[in-house]
Amino acid sequence: MAAEEPPPEPVEESNGTEPESGAEEQLPAVDALTKRVPAEVAAALDELFRVKWTGVKRLRPGDVQGG
Repeated sequence: MAAEEPPPEPVEESNGTEPESGAEEQLPAVDALTKRVPAEVAAALDELFRVKWTGVKRLRPGDVQGG
C-alpha cells in the first residue's frame, strides 16, 4: 500500500477588497496584452474557439417551445 500524502496547506481566500501582497502595482490593459500575442497563436485560438455552423434548419413557430 502506497504512503498517503499529507493534505495541501489551506489557502486564504480574498474577498477582492484588499490587494494581495505584491499586487500593489497596476495590471496592464487587456489591449496591451493582446498585442503581445504572436499572430500564429492568435490565429490558432481564433480557429479553436470560433463558432462553426454545421447547418441551417427552418423551424415552424409551433416547433419552438417558448420559455
